Amino acid sequence: MSSKSPTTRLSVRVNLKAKENAEQVLKDLGLNFSELFNLLLHQVAMKNAVPFELAVSKPYVPSVKSLEKIENIERGAAQLAGPFETFEEYKSWLEEDDDEV
Repeated sequence: MSSKSPTTRLSVRVNLKAKENAEQVLKDLGLNFSELFNLLLHQVAMKNAVPFELAVSKPYVPSVKSLEKIENIERGAAQLAGPFETFEEYKSWLEEDDDEV
């Protein structure tokens, strides 16, 4: 005898394009929206928090010195020091001269 937990219906409004894009990913993972939301709710309850970072993303705007460095690389007057594992590593390298006067 299986003991199934009671369920309830949850109705949400979502962006249609986002839903369609996510639908294929979920299908590839063998999940449907109900399973995804159940996983999310279990994680929220277990962690007592949203299980991923929520942050306001600000676009990266390189400094004048960083832009000069990029232009020198593009012209072949300087070399890129990479490879870099992450964008943050690249950004740190790009900005390493910014504080020099």
